Amino acid sequence: MFLEFFFFGACAGVLCGMAPFIVARNKGKPDLALTALIICAISGAMLGLLLAVPAALIMLAVAMSSNDSR
Repeated sequence: MFLEFFFFGACAGVLCGMAPFIVARNKGKPDLALTALIICAISGAMLGLLLAVPAALIMLAVAMSSNDSR
């Protein structure tokens, strides 16, 4: 049961992390994009959507507030 929770939580975290990933990639910040995806996946694996959604929102705010490098 724990392994299923871990796996589905990580999958939910990756799905939540796609929004900041796409925004950061479009702003030309591939390192930030990958970091956001990993943070959301780990957060989802730990507490599911309860932690993955706030992590995604925070990373989305960081990605949106970063300056363009183009």
